[in-house]
Amino acid sequence: MGRIYQRANHGASQGGSVTPAAARTRSAAAVSPEERSALFAALPLRVRLVAETLYVTGTRVLEVLGVRRDQVKVNSTNYLLRQH
Repeated sequence: MGRIYQRANHGASQGGSVTPAAARTRSAAAVSPEERSALFAALPLRVRLVAETLYVTGTRVLEVLGVRRDQVKVNSTNYLLRQH
């Protein structure tokens, strides 16, 4: 499996170095429901629909972007997404 790298100090061209992502330490922070709602509300409608679908379903970006209308079934309370 490949490694994920991040440029330190905004890139090697400015004197920075490239380090493995696993070498960095970062604390995780949860987003509150109010913060999540504000974030989604600030997005344009198309982007918001994709972002909410990703958030709720946990699917991959390319899976969501590849969905066609005939794969979505809607009733009054639920959406059913079929991937062929």
